[in-house]
Amino acid sequence: QEIAVMTPDIEKYTPYIRTVFDHPSDKSHHIPFTIADMSHPKYNQIISDFLLVLDLPQKRFSASSVLSVLESENIRKTLKLTEEDISVIHLWVNETNIKWGIDNEYRKSLSLPPTNENTWKSGLDKLLLGYAISEDCDTVFNGISPSSSFNESLLETFEKFYLFLKHLFEIYKNLREEKTLSQWADYLSEIINYFFTGSDSSIYEISVSIPVDFDKIMKAVSNLREYETTAHFTEKVPFPVVRSYLDSSLKTKDYGKGFLCG
Repeated sequence: QEIAVMTPDIEKYTPYIRTVFDHPSDKSHHIPFTIADMSHPKYNQIISDFLLVLDLPQKRFSASSVLSVLESENIRKTLKLTEEDISVIHLWVNETNIKWGIDNEYRKSLSLPPTNENTWKSGLDKLLLGYAISEDCDTVFNGISPSSSFNESLLETFEKFYLFLKHLFEIYKNLREEKTLSQWADYLSEIINYFFTGSDSSIYEISVSIPVDFDKIMKAVSNLREYETTAHFTEKVPFPVVRSYLDSSLKTKDYGKGFLCG
């Protein structure tokens, strides 16, 4: 019932394996698989933060994983959020009982019951309703129980939080598409600009403060364009191929000892 395919350097074939088995032309032909004996990558902080953002869809946008991104010092400062803001956001997430998932359509895409309960949409709806009817937070409207923890004094914090979530959910949609290497480079640059440079910073300014880490990310992204031009490769590829490339380009290698130890 199980088949093991062994090779001395599995990492070399990982992007191709994921492309074929993660994206079958017919979903009914999907074959579950795992890849063992992968090296354990080590990253510098800003690189870890960058990959954390890209990996959120795999974690189903759980409350803990989304908050982990927001708590990153690099990202928090770029979004101009204070530690007090983060504490308020934690309170909102807990009070509105957000657990995981964007909305009912997101859950439906995972072949799960299409319910909004405990999703980010459900939590945001409760906060917005509480803000709208702040004088009577015991009222249930269209099945939504309003939150009492969002008031006018916290409006700026909410706006930043809402835009942050909006960007995360847009990333999910974009990472499901197939793009050329240069298109992936352009889109990854957009992600970098929002989460790590901000509207008031330039790539130059942030690279001065953290030259090695940031330059490594920018070089890896820029190389995608170069590879497309050099190899005359203009076909579209799914994100897992690009993600695997980033993994090998950005990590400090620390290879596991022994074969098939995973």
